[in-house]
Amino acid sequence: MVRWAPGHVGIAGNERADVEAKRAAQNQESSNPLHIPTRIHGALPWGRSVVQQKLNADRKA
Repeated sequence: MVRWAPGHVGIAGNERADVEAKRAAQNQESSNPLHIPTRIHGALPWGRSVVQQKLNADRKA
């Protein structure tokens, strides 16, 4: 049996977390760079599945 659970309903800060997640997903500035360790500044590495999808798309083209 599957039942719906309200998840994050009523949890303080959830709306703000949703807004920040949407900003990050849209590649907008979501964090102050001064609060992020310098060793992780810059672009994130590509995941294996992303690389595989890119290779497959290139092969089809």
